[in-house]
Amino acid sequence: MGELKKVSPEDFQLTSKRNYSAEERAAQLSLFSDLAGLIDERQAGDIACWQVALCLILCGLPYDETAERSVTRRARLADGSWLSVTFTAVGQRHEYDENGNPVNDPATGKEKVTPIPLPFGADRGPLHFLINKAILRAKDLERRGLDASAARFVEWETATQYLTEMRMAPGGKNRRDLRARIERIKFCAITVVRTNHGEDDETMIAPVFSRSRLPSSIDGSSKPSSKQVVDVIPGGEAPRIRGVEFNADFFAEVSRNHMPVPVQLLRATMGRSQIQDYVLWLYWRAFAARKDTLIPWRSVREQLWQNDLKERRLYAIMRRAITTLKAVWPELRAEVNPKHFGPDEKQAIGLVVGPPRDGIYMFSVESARKQIAVVVPPPSKRPKK
Repeated sequence: MGELKKVSPEDFQLTSKRNYSAEERAAQLSLFSDLAGLIDERQAGDIACWQVALCLILCGLPYDETAERSVTRRARLADGSWLSVTFTAVGQRHEYDENGNPVNDPATGKEKVTPIPLPFGADRGPLHFLINKAILRAKDLERRGLDASAARFVEWETATQYLTEMRMAPGGKNRRDLRARIERIKFCAITVVRTNHGEDDETMIAPVFSRSRLPSSIDGSSKPSSKQVVDVIPGGEAPRIRGVEFNADFFAEVSRNHMPVPVQLLRATMGRSQIQDYVLWLYWRAFAARKDTLIPWRSVREQLWQNDLKERRLYAIMRRAITTLKAVWPELRAEVNPKHFGPDEKQAIGLVVGPPRDGIYMFSVESARKQIAVVVPPPSKRPKK
């Protein structure tokens, strides 16, 4: 055995800096790999979709956990009206020790209470999952001539149902994360205000859920109930099954205003909350566009959660969202700060979005069998105009 040698702190210093361009490129390639399934579905002309609440596409939740108890996002709609969405955390958690006794705050001597934060990040996932199930069931009830309001209650017996849908491993960490996500969603209220000059304002204030009955662990350890979901009979008692019930006003909002989103697009961007928001928002703007429109960066900031004050990074994120969406929808027409725009052909400071090229939308079967090439531009350089 050789002689021991004293090692100085300098020996542990990094010999090279991180290559952020390479890391960003690797992340983009990983995202494209996850989107491969959607490319196949589009070429086959059969895209699996979820119905997503429009208010959550236009005005997203925070990306990271925040101490703020309320955040507001604003979006201008195609008809000139404004949509304002406020998310508010309304819950708190009493702390207990391992024996089930309340834990006292040493400073006050009172029972320790911890505020439950706003939903954030991948909390979007279970919310999209539950909203989609509710909307689809409402449509089914309407086709059968039954009361669609019964769809507000969504059966949910085990965590496995959600993890399987999102192609996530059924391990302990994903289950623990899901428990925390559901807790934050349960104690969140939402305010939606629609303002149109010259007309009455519309305001809706409601918790997301009006009630819930879920396994304490939401981990699938309990045996599923043998009861099946049945249509609620007026005057009858609701079945004692596990699940959540959306607030009636919130459910009415999402039932009136929702749009189909490829589920593979949600799966691929889950855990990448910022890029998911940008991609879904861009997807809707392109879907709804009737002409080329300039969206100022201030308007983009009002809608999307963006803490970074440096606009060049905002440009970079939006370019990445455009590249991501073009990988599965090459006909997308969107450009960051184009040099020539409008009748005077001056540079536009903002995002320009127009109807898709040749009128081919995401769900168009005309683009089936079309060869789609995925090209990743070097992230360290700005694309040439």
